[in-house]
Amino acid sequence: MRFALSIVVLALVLLTGADAINAQPHGNVNHALTGTATHSGGGTGVWGADRLNNNDTTGTYNDCWTSGGGWIEITWTSAVTVASMKIWYTRWRTLGAQYCFHKGNIEYWNGTGYTLITAYDSGASTYSTVMDHDIYFSPVSTTRIRVSSMSFTGSSNVMIQEWQVFNPAGPNVNTSTGTLNLGTTPQGTAGPTVSY
Repeated sequence: MRFALSIVVLALVLLTGADAINAQPHGNVNHALTGTATHSGGGTGVWGADRLNNNDTTGTYNDCWTSGGGWIEITWTSAVTVASMKIWYTRWRTLGAQYCFHKGNIEYWNGTGYTLITAYDSGASTYSTVMDHDIYFSPVSTTRIRVSSMSFTGSSNVMIQEWQVFNPAGPNVNTSTGTLNLGTTPQGTAGPTVSY
């Protein structure tokens, strides 16, 4: 019986792939929505930098394009703690794959300059690649985060539908204290209490 169950589990792993098991959650706060987005140059108007964080992950003509090799940045008026991001590929048209971001340097502002978090490379560089990018890193507290040296698949420009930047994921822990009454004893006197 145990052997048969092991075979079933192994089959499920092979069918779903390791990525399903290794998938990580993002935090529950998208800090990008409260920041100001800029880029090193490229699109304006309907393709301007403000399209990076306008909370539109599906619409067409609602994305940002940046010159290849350039950077995108989000700044905040006060420090936020972030630990992951999601970069959505352009939904502009069916040929959007030719404009897709697929690698760049993730950096944060340390107060005097930029520090590299990770040199991200999805490994996808073909024309037909259409994918969103979930990028995870150790939490940092900063007033600016950017992706520099951006690259693309088949075009001189990088088009991004939406850029989300999340707080650290973790359990919802309530740190408040209280008193738990454990009831009464058989004699009818108050039972013990514990603090939690």
